[in-house]
Amino acid sequence: MLHPPPSQIDKKQKYNNILPLTMLSLHGEYFDNKTTLRIYWELFRGYGYAKWGITIDGYDENKKDYIKSHIKNKAPAICLIRCPIETIISGINYGIGRSIIENRFNSTFDYMGLLNDERFLKDTIYFTSNINQIKHHIDKIIYIDTTMLMKNNAYQTIKKIAKELNINPPNNEKLLINVNDTFTKCFPYKINIDNNEILISPFEGEFSLIDYDKTHYNMKDTRFYIQRDYIPSRFPDRILHISSDKEIIVSNELLNKIHKNIELYLDKVESMQKYYDKYKINKNILFEYLVKNPKVLEKLKIILAKETSMIKNDALHIFNSWIYYQEFLEL
Repeated sequence: MLHPPPSQIDKKQKYNNILPLTMLSLHGEYFDNKTTLRIYWELFRGYGYAKWGITIDGYDENKKDYIKSHIKNKAPAICLIRCPIETIISGINYGIGRSIIENRFNSTFDYMGLLNDERFLKDTIYFTSNINQIKHHIDKIIYIDTTMLMKNNAYQTIKKIAKELNINPPNNEKLLINVNDTFTKCFPYKINIDNNEILISPFEGEFSLIDYDKTHYNMKDTRFYIQRDYIPSRFPDRILHISSDKEIIVSNELLNKIHKNIELYLDKVESMQKYYDKYKINKNILFEYLVKNPKVLEKLKIILAKETSMIKNDALHIFNSWIYYQEFLEL
């Protein structure tokens, strides 16, 4: 949900970006002085040159009072949606992949049991409920299906959003980076060579999906780059950046040591990906489970009939494009 900066700033001004406000900003249970100050700092950075946005990440009835007391002005909302069946599959696979990377995966654990977890469902497929909790603060909704953000579609979609929000679209190349797959979740990777701490990452700067203090795309990049655009032999379709926190002398010997360490680590990454591919679920596995568990199936059908109703009414073309969901309704 996007808000304009303070009222004294010219609202007709065309801003260059939207600063990403911490997703935890609407989770009051996580708040402490450090978090609060951080959010104020982010808003201060946006003063005068950027709009700022809040991500409503999943439905939670406890957010309503906080939203009511903190959001005063109406603003446009970008409603990012996805086929609910694909969303469920992705959510379950996220748990599987994360546990493998964190070395706590248990092949006997019933990950399909997440379908009985109310919290999991609210975080993934409560589309209508999520929108309704902020409907009184919205002046328009821009529905974006995730397929519109894939590969070659991404830039045109972002240009459309930028036009709606009166901001300049970002560089096209910035949209071509995979951010949240099993490969990128294994980074950044730090190694110490010849008393130099080296950072290996598919992202520029210190951006991290795991480190809470480094989950911002807008952080100033002050790193010294030993090598940009390193293409690993095991993953020739990926690019890694090699950097340190200070300028160092880069010799061929040092570079060879770094490359050797990277390839050794990528051997582990490759093993984790193979393990993930072995245990991840797909549509057939999910449907087979639902057919064998009719109570779960019927409960899910009732929930999804409600939670997809707003998309069906407001964006029928997107609703009709959800092939897996149409197949699910036939079960």
